[in-house]
Amino acid sequence: DMAEFIKAIEEKKLSEGIMVPVIVLGQSLGLVKKYNRYFAFENNCTHAGCALSEGLLEDLEVECPCHGARFNIESGEVLALPATLPIKTYPTKVANGFVMVEV
Repeated sequence: DMAEFIKAIEEKKLSEGIMVPVIVLGQSLGLVKKYNRYFAFENNCTHAGCALSEGLLEDLEVECPCHGARFNIESGEVLALPATLPIKTYPTKVANGFVMVEV
Protein backbone atom coordinates (compact mmCIF):
# COMPACT_ATOMS: atom_id res chain seq x y z
CA ASP A 1 0.00 0.00 0.00
CA MET A 2 2.04 2.83 -1.37
CA ALA A 3 1.89 6.18 0.35
CA GLU A 4 1.73 9.10 -2.04
CA PHE A 5 2.06 12.85 -1.88
CA ILE A 6 -1.33 14.58 -1.94
CA LYS A 7 -1.97 18.32 -2.38
CA ALA A 8 -2.86 19.72 1.04
CA ILE A 9 -2.87 23.53 0.70
CA GLU A 10 -1.48 26.35 -1.39
CA GLU A 11 1.93 27.30 -0.05
CA LYS A 12 1.00 31.01 0.04
CA LYS A 13 -1.86 30.26 2.46
CA LEU A 14 0.56 29.28 5.22
CA SER A 15 2.15 31.97 7.37
CA GLU A 16 5.17 31.27 9.56
CA GLY A 17 4.12 29.65 12.85
CA ILE A 18 0.35 29.63 12.16
CA MET A 19 -1.14 26.13 12.30
CA VAL A 20 -3.88 25.34 9.79
CA PRO A 21 -6.23 22.34 9.88
CA VAL A 22 -6.65 20.46 6.60
CA ILE A 23 -8.35 17.26 5.53
CA VAL A 24 -6.22 14.99 3.35
CA LEU A 25 -7.80 11.74 2.16
CA GLY A 26 -10.33 11.95 4.98
CA GLN A 27 -7.67 12.45 7.66
CA SER A 28 -7.57 15.56 9.81
CA LEU A 29 -4.07 17.00 9.75
CA GLY A 30 -2.42 20.09 11.15
CA LEU A 31 -0.05 21.90 8.81
CA VAL A 32 2.41 24.59 9.74
CA LYS A 33 5.34 26.47 8.24
CA LYS A 34 8.10 26.80 10.81
CA TYR A 35 11.70 27.89 10.20
CA ASN A 36 10.86 27.85 6.46
CA ARG A 37 10.04 24.14 6.61
CA TYR A 38 6.63 22.52 6.42
CA PHE A 39 5.32 20.12 9.03
CA ALA A 40 2.23 17.93 8.84
CA PHE A 41 0.88 16.07 11.84
CA GLU A 42 -2.20 14.25 13.08
CA ASN A 43 -4.53 17.04 14.20
CA ASN A 44 -6.33 15.08 16.90
CA CYS A 45 -4.65 14.85 20.29
CA THR A 46 -4.13 11.21 21.29
CA HIS A 47 -5.48 12.00 24.75
CA ALA A 48 -9.03 13.27 24.12
CA GLY A 49 -9.12 14.05 20.41
CA CYS A 50 -8.99 17.85 20.61
CA ALA A 51 -7.72 19.77 17.57
CA LEU A 52 -4.02 20.46 18.08
CA SER A 53 -4.09 23.16 15.39
CA GLU A 54 -6.16 25.28 17.80
CA GLY A 55 -3.43 25.06 20.44
CA LEU A 56 -0.14 26.89 20.92
CA LEU A 57 3.03 26.30 18.96
CA GLU A 58 6.41 27.11 20.46
CA ASP A 59 9.45 26.08 18.43
CA LEU A 60 8.46 22.57 17.28
CA GLU A 61 6.21 21.88 20.28
CA VAL A 62 2.45 22.01 19.96
CA GLU A 63 0.37 22.27 23.12
CA CYS A 64 -3.16 20.86 23.06
CA PRO A 65 -5.78 23.53 23.88
CA CYS A 66 -7.86 21.15 26.01
CA HIS A 67 -5.60 19.59 28.62
CA GLY A 68 -2.11 20.87 27.87
CA ALA A 69 -0.55 17.72 26.41
CA ARG A 70 2.48 18.61 24.27
CA PHE A 71 3.98 16.94 21.22
CA ASN A 72 6.95 17.43 18.93
CA ILE A 73 5.47 18.17 15.48
CA GLU A 74 8.51 16.72 13.71
CA SER A 75 8.83 13.38 15.54
CA GLY A 76 5.34 13.13 17.05
CA GLU A 77 6.76 12.27 20.45
CA VAL A 78 4.84 13.13 23.61
CA LEU A 79 6.52 15.91 25.60
CA ALA A 80 3.91 16.45 28.31
CA LEU A 81 1.07 14.50 29.88
CA PRO A 82 -1.83 13.74 29.93
CA ALA A 83 -1.21 12.22 26.49
CA THR A 84 0.88 9.05 26.49
CA LEU A 85 0.68 8.05 22.80
CA PRO A 86 2.61 9.93 20.11
CA ILE A 87 0.86 11.65 17.22
CA LYS A 88 1.55 10.60 13.63
CA THR A 89 3.67 12.94 11.56
CA TYR A 90 3.86 13.02 7.78
CA PRO A 91 6.54 13.87 5.20
CA THR A 92 5.93 17.07 3.23
CA LYS A 93 7.27 18.65 0.06
CA VAL A 94 6.41 21.65 -2.07
CA ALA A 95 5.42 21.27 -5.72
CA ASN A 96 3.89 23.80 -8.11
CA GLY A 97 3.01 26.20 -5.30
CA PHE A 98 1.30 23.55 -3.18
CA VAL A 99 2.37 21.91 0.04
CA MET A 100 2.06 18.16 -0.52
CA VAL A 101 1.71 15.64 2.28
CA GLU A 102 2.62 11.96 2.06
CA VAL A 103 -0.26 9.96 3.56
